[in-house]
Amino acid sequence: MRDCLVDPVYLAIYKDPVSVTLRRHGTICGARLARTTRWMAENIAGINKSGLDVHWLSYSRAVARPERFVHELAKLAGMDATQEQIDAAVGWICLT
Repeated sequence: MRDCLVDPVYLAIYKDPVSVTLRRHGTICGARLARTTRWMAENIAGINKSGLDVHWLSYSRAVARPERFVHELAKLAGMDATQEQIDAAVGWICLT
C-alpha cells in the first residue's frame, strides 16, 4: 500500500504509559508500568527506524483540546477545513 501513496504522512497517536498500563492490566504497579514503558519504547524505536514520515501526537491533548487538535491535523494535511468539517471532527473525537 505504501507504494501507492505519494509522500504519505503517518500519524502515531500515543497515550501516556500510566493509562496504557491501566487499560492493559486493570491495575497498576511499578513492574507493570515498567513493562508497559519498555513495550512502548520498543514500538517507538521500531517506528523511528522505519524511515516513514511519522508525526507524533498525544491522545490526551487531542481529547483535552479537540478543536485545536483538529486544526493541527488539517494544517498538517494541507487542508483549509471549514468550520462545519472542524465541528464534525471535534464531535467524533468527543464521542470516543
